Amino acid sequence: MDISNDPRFPYLSDIGKEELAVYLAWVSDNGLSDSELSFIQYAVGRSGLNDGRHLYKMWEFASSENPPDAKTKLQMLRFFMNPIEDPFARADVAGWFDFLPTVYSMMGQVPVPMITRPNFQKVGFSF
Repeated sequence: MDISNDPRFPYLSDIGKEELAVYLAWVSDNGLSDSELSFIQYAVGRSGLNDGRHLYKMWEFASSENPPDAKTKLQMLRFFMNPIEDPFARADVAGWFDFLPTVYSMMGQVPVPMITRPNFQKVGFSF
C-alpha cells in the first residue's frame, strides 16, 4: 500500500508514517471508513487501553508539562469519548499518528480511570 499520497503523510515523522501505514492497513482489512471513530478504536485497541476515557487520560498525562486550557480539554474529551464518523484523512490530524508512540511508551504509567456509578435513592414525600 502506497501511503505517500495520503494528506497526512508529509507532516509525519518516520515513526508516525509507520503508524499511518498500520492504521490504513487495519482500516482496509476491516472494511472501515477512515474516520475519527475508526482512529479512536484503532488507538485504543493497538495500545491495549480500556476505552477512549483511558486514552484521554494518557493525553492529559502527556500534556501535563504544558497544560491546555479548559476549552481544549473539553474538545479533546469529546474527541476521545464521542468520536464521530467524519473523515479523518486530513492533513490537520497528522499529529495523532506521531502521538501514538508516546501512548505506547506511557503504558503502565497512567492507570485506568475509575468510573463510579451514581447511587440513586428513592426519596419519599410524606404529608
